[in-house]
Amino acid sequence: MVWEFSGGAASLEGLSLVVALSLIRSLESMGVRGLAVKWPNDLLHDGKKLAGILLEMTGDAAGPCSVVIGVGLNVQLDDHVKKKIDQAAVGLNDLIGGVSRSQCLAFLLNDLLPILSLYEKDGFSAFIDEWHQYDAFLDKQVCLVQGDQVVVGGACGVAEDGAVLIEVDGVRRSYNGGELSLRLHDDT
Repeated sequence: MVWEFSGGAASLEGLSLVVALSLIRSLESMGVRGLAVKWPNDLLHDGKKLAGILLEMTGDAAGPCSVVIGVGLNVQLDDHVKKKIDQAAVGLNDLIGGVSRSQCLAFLLNDLLPILSLYEKDGFSAFIDEWHQYDAFLDKQVCLVQGDQVVVGGACGVAEDGAVLIEVDGVRRSYNGGELSLRLHDDT
C-alpha cells in the first residue's frame, strides 16, 4: 500500500515498528497467539519468521513524500519450501489453518489504515508501550551488526523515535538505520 506523509523522512521514524504492531493486531484477531517483533521489521512466532516489512520512500526527504509499505506474510509453507529458507520460518496456515490470502489482506487493511492515521497524527511515541509488549529481544543479550562493526549488549527496548536501545558497559545507546542487523547474542 502507499501512504502519503507531509513531514519527509523525519516523520517516518518508527513506521516499520507501527506496521509490525498493526500486523500483530490483525493476526491476533484471526486467532494467532505467541507473536513477537524482532526490531525493526520481522514478525516472529516462537522464534520462527512469520512475516517481514519493507518500506520504500519516494519524494522530498524534508517535505511531502510517499511510502510504499510492503508486508511479506508466510501464509502457506510446505516442508520443501522451508528447507530452502536460510532461517527458521513458519506459515500462517501452520498456526491456524484454512486462511486464504484474501482473508489476510482484509484483516491487514482493516487494522493498518486506522493505525497509520494515528501514527501520522501522534508519531511512534503513541505506540511505544505496545511495542515493548511484543519486543522479541527485550532484556536479552544481543549483537547489533553494522557492516564490520559489532555491538554486544543488553536490549533495552526502543526510543521514542523507534531506534533500538542497547546497554553497553552500563551506558544506554541508541541505534537506528537501514543497514543494521539485530540478533540474539547466542545466534552469532
